[in-house]
Amino acid sequence: MKRFFLSILSMCISMVVAGAMQSDTFQLANTALSAGKVDDAIHLYTTLADNGYGSADLYYNLGSAYAQKESWGKARLFLERAHLENPLSKEIEQNLEYVKDQVGDLYHFPAYPLSGFIKVVHSVMGKDFLAICLWISFAVTLMMLFRWKVKKVAGRWQLLTYILGGIFLVVLVLFLLERTYFKFHDRMLVASDLKEVYEVPDDATESAVGVRAGHKLRVLEDLGDWKRIDLSDGTEGWVNNKDLMKVVEVN
Repeated sequence: MKRFFLSILSMCISMVVAGAMQSDTFQLANTALSAGKVDDAIHLYTTLADNGYGSADLYYNLGSAYAQKESWGKARLFLERAHLENPLSKEIEQNLEYVKDQVGDLYHFPAYPLSGFIKVVHSVMGKDFLAICLWISFAVTLMMLFRWKVKKVAGRWQLLTYILGGIFLVVLVLFLLERTYFKFHDRMLVASDLKEVYEVPDDATESAVGVRAGHKLRVLEDLGDWKRIDLSDGTEGWVNNKDLMKVVEVN
């Protein structure tokens, strides 16, 4: 038992130390960016992002740093990620629109049902809020069912079970809509300028059109190392995976 508590204590200390180091690195990156040392700032921000320290502030600063270098593909990538972390931030939205204007891609994909509600939940409560509510409502509903069916407790317990079951179903529907919302926004960005879009998944053929870095594409189909996509003007074609960057990983 003593070893167990020592292990827990050691793990907690490690987490606190890691958090402090990440915070220090973030502040160093901010200082470098303010001093005009953009490459140093990008290196520090990227180190944090690669180690799983993701936040709206980190992605926003990293996107802004790439924008200063006019690296529009990476700038849009991280500003899109910042926007997903904090969809209600006007500052992030304005900078994202600026980058989209620079790459000439002002197309807005169709709005997803209840996207406004989901954005508010994510901004205020976090992206895991509905998942946590789903598990809690499921556990409480099971407990109430047990009291009602096994212990034969009726009356107000029966009514409360119905109410909790209804809440669970509502949360379940919202959770499924949220998961679909992520997939609906599962977009790819072009990594560098003038990447070819082919009529068939074969780079030995003649390309149909070239697209600039930072353009957002909608993925329609996967085929090995290729993706069939459509552009904002409705043009469809095939792009190699190596030429694309994923905005967000969808589980």
